[in-house]
Amino acid sequence: MSKHSSHRLFSTLIVMGASLCADACAGRTTGDVTTDAEGPSTQDSGTTDDPATTDATSSGSTTADPSSSTSAATTEDPSTSTGPGTVGSDGETDPDTTTDPATTDPATTDPTTSDTDPATTEPELGPDDCDAPSQFVCEDYFPEYDNCFCDPDAPAGPEDCEHTSQWECAWSEYECSCNPERPAGPEDCVGPHAFFCDSYEPVFLTCHCNDDAPMNPEDCFGRGLFGCSWDDPMYGCYCVIPI
Repeated sequence: MSKHSSHRLFSTLIVMGASLCADACAGRTTGDVTTDAEGPSTQDSGTTDDPATTDATSSGSTTADPSSSTSAATTEDPSTSTGPGTVGSDGETDPDTTTDPATTDPATTDPTTSDTDPATTEPELGPDDCDAPSQFVCEDYFPEYDNCFCDPDAPAGPEDCEHTSQWECAWSEYECSCNPERPAGPEDCVGPHAFFCDSYEPVFLTCHCNDDAPMNPEDCFGRGLFGCSWDDPMYGCYCVIPI
């Protein structure tokens, strides 16, 4: 090889080496700037966003607007609170169902008031309120009259009965009636000695028969203890048994 050819070959190699070096350096710089997935070097430091203008959604949190926040001044006014009320299914208190103690009428809750006015309570019925004492009927007569009323269909006296001997009363002269099962007279018993009445004069009054009554002293074992309710004629006879 001539000297001139060697010089040309050497020059060519220098040019090729410089070209290869330039391409290698250019590729490394380009890789550092354009790679998106290799880290923070992909962001141009010259185009960094202003923190004041950064969108809140890019940081993952929302900055509260002070003008839309509920301040202490807008807290529920205690003067408008209705106190405890009815709690609904949603957990909210319904103020419409709350009773304001200040609006409660004391007159409607006065324990001294009563539906029954003593002045208008009807007094207990008495015998004088009926047309006759015999028509005065009560559920109980002692120790006081209880649940009484007047029976206008009851007889006013013994004379209202077919036979005065059939007159009877439940209590003294009250709640009286005519009992046809009582004897009309001595002839309805086994004999006059068996005819007993509450009264024999002026009329037979409230009578009954006792068939076991003795007819004479001999029926009292001869001890002279024989007696009768009425002597002439002898009505309602009996034996006096000494104790």
